[in-house]
Amino acid sequence: MNIYDIIGYAAGILIMISMIPQLYTIIINKSGKNISISTYFILWSSQILWLIYALHISDTQLLLSSTSSLIIISFIISFTIFYNRKESLELDALVNAQNDLNTRILV
Repeated sequence: MNIYDIIGYAAGILIMISMIPQLYTIIINKSGKNISISTYFILWSSQILWLIYALHISDTQLLLSSTSSLIIISFIISFTIFYNRKESLELDALVNAQNDLNTRILV
């Protein structure tokens, strides 16, 4: 293993670690409210392309970093969609309850 291999592994680890705080925040707050889902879809797409490229050139470093990043990005997208949908459903239920209350008051 030479210095460039070490740099490659370090870069892969840093890319993977850089997304963990975002995933942690989404899970702890149970909200994906201010997350740009389109950004993560673009990142997800780029990691798929890097993964294909890594498989083509048989690059273990790139394969590991792309796969791990792809998994974390997939979790970010999944949790963001789940929590945004849940918040939307809760808001709809609240609005419907308010409308029912208003209707009863008017009748």
